[in-house]
Amino acid sequence: MRRATRLILIILATMLLLIGCGSGNQQPQPGGSTEPKEGGTLVLGDSWSVVTMDPAMYNDDGSWHVINNVFDALVAHNSKREIIPRLAESWENPDNNTWIFHLRKDARWQDGNEVFPEGEGPEVTAEDVKYSIERILDPATKSARVTLVNSVDKVEVIYKYTVKITTKEPDAFLLDNLASVYIVNKQIIETLGPEKFARNPIGSGPFKFEEMKPDDYVSLVRNEDYYIKPNLERIIIKPIPDPNALLIALESGDVDVVAQVPQKDVERIEADPNLEVMRQATAAYRYMAFHCENEPTKDPKFREAIALAIDMDAAVNAIFPPGMAERAYGPVCPNILGYDPSLSRYWEYNPEKALDILAELGYQDTDGDGYLDKDGKPLTLRIIAPQDTNRTKLSVIVATSLDELGIKTEVQNLEWGTLLSEVEKGNFDIHILGGYSGPNGMLFMFHSRNRGPNGNSSLYSNPEVDDLLDRAIALVNPAEREPVWKQAQELIVQDKPHIPAYHEYFFFAYNKKVQDYYGSFQFVTLENNVWLSE
Repeated sequence: MRRATRLILIILATMLLLIGCGSGNQQPQPGGSTEPKEGGTLVLGDSWSVVTMDPAMYNDDGSWHVINNVFDALVAHNSKREIIPRLAESWENPDNNTWIFHLRKDARWQDGNEVFPEGEGPEVTAEDVKYSIERILDPATKSARVTLVNSVDKVEVIYKYTVKITTKEPDAFLLDNLASVYIVNKQIIETLGPEKFARNPIGSGPFKFEEMKPDDYVSLVRNEDYYIKPNLERIIIKPIPDPNALLIALESGDVDVVAQVPQKDVERIEADPNLEVMRQATAAYRYMAFHCENEPTKDPKFREAIALAIDMDAAVNAIFPPGMAERAYGPVCPNILGYDPSLSRYWEYNPEKALDILAELGYQDTDGDGYLDKDGKPLTLRIIAPQDTNRTKLSVIVATSLDELGIKTEVQNLEWGTLLSEVEKGNFDIHILGGYSGPNGMLFMFHSRNRGPNGNSSLYSNPEVDDLLDRAIALVNPAEREPVWKQAQELIVQDKPHIPAYHEYFFFAYNKKVQDYYGSFQFVTLENNVWLSE
């Protein structure tokens, strides 16, 4: 039998020469060795333009970078993805369907605008929380954030600073979701109107909206009345969609912070004495998925054979320089509730065993051409993947490995819209995609009710898995929920609708004058308050 390793190395060596690569270091320690200084303008270089600044309507990173600094949410995530207070200074969960939040009493709506032109803005109250959630839930709003609060049955004002949220059923993800539900004020929206509000937002966050020139910049200025006074005087957000132009702007000092540094450029940025690179684990889960309703990939034994034919450890090491990613063994990445490293026992590289399984299923090389067939028909698999560098490399490795096993492949690397259309039509045997790594993502990607191109795109169905996922989401207590997630994961891994590939690391780059920065676009939090050393 032919071996895949040699060909993989040859192909990858060629691709790496063409594409380029870099090496990553461990995450540097944030600055802050001296006393923080007030003042200065921080310039954020972003690959995304701002689409809307209405917190109920955004669904893009460019808009979020503004919204997350202009508005507050009840809670937030810290750098470890833990829930921390924001507008809510405390909360309790008296039963699985009830959440009571106690608001801080020093949060105010921003003043100095046409709604509150003079004096202090009014306090942020429980009425604002109620209005914000109900606005998102209102079908007339057509909110892009409605899935975050779909489980909410009602929102009640208990006291000026106390709000009760009751869910229709237990929702283990409510707290996490509320970190992305930003609180707005009814008077502001009704005075400005939704369209003007989306262009001239007024919130209660650490920065005020100052000015926007579309596709040029957005300017935010310090909110002097915020309960944690920002060190920065101003933030400028500049959309620069070209990745190389964005890095050149960082190197020249035109921007101070850049997210999503391409892995091939990490080494280049690290070599600059004025810049730092910060590595963060992400929730990005990359995988190859089978069509679980079509032959031959609907058969779990066939999927097992394909998994045995691919040396995924070698593939990840070939695709990524050290420190850029790690092998995935399940849909939950490290440092997220439900991660189970013991799932590695379900994955091995054993092409001989793969051939034995395929033979049991009736696949043989009956005509001596080096490729398997069954009932006189050659075994051919269609593989589709997006046109990004890493998943293109993975598609080549998978195709090469299957060819070595004696399976013909048809590989297409498609533009994103075309790829999703092909997935929706079911025109694939294997697709190479990605999703959110975590329990919420697991529910989305594997529950049978979410079958479709934007969720469970492999069309996988297992009633036992559905039951476990339903049970898990009803368990609000993380300690009770985690073993159920792990049980569901184990069944999924045994069924192999996916072959997990890797969890990618995410890279921020910033000028060394930026202090107390851990990789977020919320520049003032209960964790940190970014400042400039010069």
